[in-house]
Amino acid sequence: MASYLYELSAAARKEGYGVFSYAAETYEEETQIIEETFRRNTVDCFVITCPSSDDLPLPLFLLERQIPFVVFGRPWGLPMSDCWWVDVDGAAGLEQAVNHMVELGHRRIAYLGWEKSAGLAEDRESGWQRAMGSHGLPTRGMIVRGPDDVETARRAAGELLDRKTPPTGIVCPSDTVAIGALRACQERGLEPGRDVGITGYDDSLGARVVTPGLTSIAQPLETAAKHTVRLLLDLLNSPDSKPEQVLLRPSLVVRESTMPR
Repeated sequence: MASYLYELSAAARKEGYGVFSYAAETYEEETQIIEETFRRNTVDCFVITCPSSDDLPLPLFLLERQIPFVVFGRPWGLPMSDCWWVDVDGAAGLEQAVNHMVELGHRRIAYLGWEKSAGLAEDRESGWQRAMGSHGLPTRGMIVRGPDDVETARRAAGELLDRKTPPTGIVCPSDTVAIGALRACQERGLEPGRDVGITGYDDSLGARVVTPGLTSIAQPLETAAKHTVRLLLDLLNSPDSKPEQVLLRPSLVVRESTMPR
């Protein structure tokens, strides 16, 4: 989000706009900030995120009050055509990760995922499921879910690696989870890349500085930010026009954590 916010600020500046960011600890606090800043003409429109259906009240709040907004991510739980949104195809990213593993010779490819949240978590997991199915590979017993936390992911990956028939590849929905998997391998004397292939998602700074370097899925954040600003301007200029949606494809960045077997 920090990288996206930077790109959003840069894209808005080129169009003569500025970005005001705020933090809120509760839904009530967030809606209060939105109402006050919009009523006082402090801002013209909003960019929000909705990683799960639990965040559904916020876009509904904005729609009911006819406050212009664009969602970065999809408004999970709403008909997708009801809102203006820009998102990166997380399922396609996980498919790329699995396809990459298969090309390297892996057949037991586990998914170290997030807890289900009716949104982003299921979307990324579905990419793993789809790709495994297309290659005729087994998925039963190959999923472990938990929070997006290095230590929890380390323990969960350890459970997978300690099995009688462990996976030879692990794909993850974030670099945070993947770094936990790297640590679990290293604790067992396994060399990530040579003994176990591991992929992350986000191509974060962490993916570039860990040892070995982490293969990851990169989101086109600059492109996403430019589309966000374009949609906001279209919405402000034509508030009654049909909402537009943009789904972007991520790309695979290969590093040492996946090597030919």
